[in-house]
Amino acid sequence: MGTMQGLPSFLIKAGTMPAAIEPGNDSKRRLLASVQASIECMRDFEYQRGQVLPLIFESAFIEYASANITAAAQHLPGGIDERMRLLRTETVPATIDSIFPTRNASPDAADGLWEHTLEQAYTAVYPAAGEINRDAFRSEYVFRLRNERARNSFRQKIERALWSVLRNIARDYRRRMMADTSQHKRRYRRTRRNQYLFERQIFYDHRLFSPDWRTRLSEVCAALEGHLPVPEAWRLRKHLASWNDVAALVDTDRSFRSRVQKYLQRRLHGAAAAANVDLGERTA
Repeated sequence: MGTMQGLPSFLIKAGTMPAAIEPGNDSKRRLLASVQASIECMRDFEYQRGQVLPLIFESAFIEYASANITAAAQHLPGGIDERMRLLRTETVPATIDSIFPTRNASPDAADGLWEHTLEQAYTAVYPAAGEINRDAFRSEYVFRLRNERARNSFRQKIERALWSVLRNIARDYRRRMMADTSQHKRRYRRTRRNQYLFERQIFYDHRLFSPDWRTRLSEVCAALEGHLPVPEAWRLRKHLASWNDVAALVDTDRSFRSRVQKYLQRRLHGAAAAANVDLGERTA
């Protein structure tokens, strides 16, 4: 199985992701780049940055989580119902929990994806920043989710966003299934029509179905081998696998011989009726 880029390691666990898929770092690199770009623009926000930056950071993490959920859904086992169950009960909660710091996190060390990413991004943008500026950034932004109000607010936002992602995944899956089903039905109808036209040509063969065809029934049955399927009832009840078997039985079983004659007569009448319809359509 190929490598799936962009999935964090917490998604690769028993019952959630196939063990053969190794996590990649593409999604985290994109997240870090987005956060860095926002930090580089801090000065542009001036006095409003305390309100604007948290919203930008939240949007970046919601986009990151949404992309991971969408990617994970493609590799989960089972049908759509089982996949949605795994996403709801395991993948989505694990994704959200990985972003937030734990309740007992150290007051001086970053914890969780939010804090590690913001701290790494700030260091990359301002490698020589003084401790005062760094401490102010950590207090206002890096450790923001340790505030209960900010934590609950962002959790509600990301949960709503990811439930919407789940609905889209289920809807897209069902759309694909409907498209596949429609395509299958079209192929089936086309195959059946081709088979019908082919079989109709058999019953148009006046050399095979001449006026005395009933007296040559075993010969007619043998000639149908490979051109016409044996009726299912005969295959199940009489254990006749081919028209050659039918041809052998009509010579010894008078009751079955009569049944075969009636079946072929119906098919001949059907071909004749279809020919009349076609003729009427062409001459109308």
